[in-house]
Amino acid sequence: MNSRYSVVIVDDDPLVRRALSGMLAMHPQLEVVGLAANGREAVKLVESLKPDLVLVDIHMPEVSGIEAVAPMKAVADSKIVILTVDDDEDIILKAIGSGADGFLAKDCDPATLIEGLLKVLKGVPVIYPGLSDGLLFKVLQNRSATPSTDQTQLLTQRETEVLRLLTKGMSNREIAENLSISIQTVKSHVSSILEKLGARDRTQAAVIALSNDLIR
Repeated sequence: MNSRYSVVIVDDDPLVRRALSGMLAMHPQLEVVGLAANGREAVKLVESLKPDLVLVDIHMPEVSGIEAVAPMKAVADSKIVILTVDDDEDIILKAIGSGADGFLAKDCDPATLIEGLLKVLKGVPVIYPGLSDGLLFKVLQNRSATPSTDQTQLLTQRETEVLRLLTKGMSNREIAENLSISIQTVKSHVSSILEKLGARDRTQAAVIALSNDLIR
């Protein structure tokens, strides 16, 4: 028996909302139950409708797609897929940290879009091929890069703070400003974090942290 999934579409462009709605309506397993123009509207709609899936644009006024993920997750057990035109690791890491279940390029063809949505609904994280060289795939699906308990316990409180900001896609300068420390001190902390986690670079450190719930 085929399942029928309820979907909410969130995009500030009414033409995009209409196009996506028409596209999904043609599939027998997908039913569009609501439309929202920004993240703030989306949270209210998701809380009311409790949809199986939310398809949300990453860039919107008032509340962005990334900012809306956590509030939506808090009010409903919905799968959330972000539509993006970005291939920027900092932006993608922020999106990963928000708790999204998948990422699809806005310009992907209809068959790829629907296939991706159905995978996410079945619990399979999805990323449109080509976005950030598989970074999201590693974070969302590969849970094997688990540092030992001894390694994680060796992180100091300051190193944990630096790691938390690093996973949000902040640069060394932004971390330094946020923590009121020097850039050189940040670099020293990052080097120590990489060594303790067994990570080759800051991106892999973020992957390990996000994949294994090392930061809150």
